[in-house]
This record gives sequence, structure tokens and C-alpha cells, in this order.
Amino acid sequence: PQSPTVFLRFLNKVRQSGALAEDVGPAVVHCSAGIGRSGTFCLVDTCLILIKNNGCDAVKVRDVLLDMRRQRMGLIQTSDQLRFSYLAIIEGMKTDWDRINDNDPVIEEEEVNANHIQNNEEEDPPPLPPPRGESLKTNNVGTPDMTSLPPLPSEPPSESSSEESSAPPSPGNGITKSPDGVRQRKHEERNAAVAEKLQEMKRKQQQSESWNNFKRSLLKPINISIGLVVIGGGIFLITYFVNRV
Repeated sequence: PQSPTVFLRFLNKVRQSGALAEDVGPAVVHCSAGIGRSGTFCLVDTCLILIKNNGCDAVKVRDVLLDMRRQRMGLIQTSDQLRFSYLAIIEGMKTDWDRINDNDPVIEEEEVNANHIQNNEEEDPPPLPPPRGESLKTNNVGTPDMTSLPPLPSEPPSESSSEESSAPPSPGNGITKSPDGVRQRKHEERNAAVAEKLQEMKRKQQQSESWNNFKRSLLKPINISIGLVVIGGGIFLITYFVNRV
């Protein structure tokens, strides 16, 4: 598959077939070399199951991949395959693929926008404006000068107007009541939650990498010092025994 969405649909079909069930024995996943595309499939499937069971914060894709490489050396051959795995895992976190049937299309942002545009096109078009010449004639003949007219009296405030002004604006009411609006709002909320979790995962990974780099930077001078002490001690002992003899 060329996109994470198509890949996840393929993974969903494989899961629904029962080939990955626990009561049918170990599944055989293989491609040409057995570590590239098949490794991508195994990594995405494993990470999505771990995220579903343990939560997003408990799963580190890099650690899962290293653990899988202990069983199968060289799993995930290229950087593009690793990037595709990350994109597929992120896309799989946004949608519950276990509840989606093959006949039900995946609700995506592009499809929501397309449905919204189609609904707007199905509505009755607004009436056409009058010809340019007729509108100019009516404006010049029947419309008096606005400066010569007396100012309009202001209307007294009523209870309904005060309530309307005090009520908070709700521009999204018309959108959220429609099915497309509800799906789009849920999709946006899910994307925001996933983005927040991903930022937290990246932050923890960066902290871990910075701490490992700091430990390596401390170990380098210590190792050099120990090596110099060992070499110096060896030279001293050799010189001592030679002079003694």
C-alpha cells in the first residue's frame, strides 16, 4: 500500500479474516527479504495493539522495534519504511479500525469537506442580480440623497434583544447538529488529543536521548583517564622490574 490509510484497511481485513487470532497459531508474515515490508506490517500491528491495551504513553516505537530486531535481525530496512510505520501508527490512533467494516468508508477530513461542498451545491442558488443598466437607473431616479434625509430614531431596547445580546454567539450550532458537523467535530477533537499525546511522546524521547548523550559525554573522559592510568602503571611496573633485575 502507498498510503497509511490503505495499509490500515489492509491490516483490518487481515484481522477480520482471523489469521492473526491467538487460537490459530503463529502467523507467517513474509515478503521478498522478510524484513522490509513484512517488518513494517508487524511493527504497526504490534504498536497499535500495545497502544490499545496499555495507552499511548506506555509505548515507544523505537524500543518495540529494537526488541523485535532481537528476534529478526534487520527488521525495517529503510528510513522510508520507518517513517511510513510512524505515519500508519499515528493514523491508526485516530480511528478505531476494529469497529469499521469493509463496506463502511473511513470518515476523513477530505470526505467531510467533499460532503459539505456537495450539500452546498444541492441547495437552491440565490436569485440573479438585476442587469447593470436597470440598477443604475433606479438608483439615479428613485433614490434620494442620503444626506438630505433625517436621521432614523433609535429603537428602545426590548427584553428579547437584551437576551439575544447577552447570549454567547454559537456559530457552530448549525454545523454540529448535522451528521457531517458532528463527525468533523469528533474528528478534530480526536486529532487534537492524538497531537497532544504525540508531543508528549516526542518530549520524553528527546529527554531520554539527551540524558543518554550526557552519560556518554561523561564516560568518554573517564575511560580515557582509566586507559592512561593503566598504560602508565604498566610502564612503571615494567621499568621497575627491569631496573631491579
